Amino acid sequence: MKFEGDVTLKLKEVTLPLISEKERLVIRPLKYDDYENWLNEFENRYSSQNRHDKGKLDMNVCTLEWFHNLADVSK
Repeated sequence: MKFEGDVTLKLKEVTLPLISEKERLVIRPLKYDDYENWLNEFENRYSSQNRHDKGKLDMNVCTLEWFHNLADVSK
């Protein structure tokens, strides 16, 4: 494919809501206060149930400071 001259791609800016809420599910960015629950759920995972499941993970690197950085990126 050969282009001659200036080629410009214009994209329309789309704003999506950061929070989606249904009767039994809320999807939102992480908050600093989520750390204890988030860590608890990962630390109490079951061992691998199938080949796609990594099972238990080493959570030692997931400090409070690390999580705060993750939460900042997810906003």
